[in-house]
Amino acid sequence: MKIGIARDPKRRLATFQTAHWGRLRLFANIRTRDARALETAAHRHLKPLRLKGEWFDISVAEARIALRQTAGASRFGIVAWIRRALLARRIRRGRHPS
Repeated sequence: MKIGIARDPKRRLATFQTAHWGRLRLFANIRTRDARALETAAHRHLKPLRLKGEWFDISVAEARIALRQTAGASRFGIVAWIRRALLARRIRRGRHPS
């Protein structure tokens, strides 16, 4: 399984196909504003299963779970940070959180 980023995933798949004997398939295409951060986090999360570069010894289901967990952790991390920042701002302004 390859987990990576590309502006045009179908075109990128075609470039890999020319160098591979078996039929390659695109299983998922995730649009995000910060693809590089998601890719880096997913690679870090899957490091024990890395074969080489962006290739991992995992199933499609395992890849989907890893990406969801990684994206969710990132998203909720940002949400928590925003909540803390807003709460700190309210406290500084003398307002109590409701």
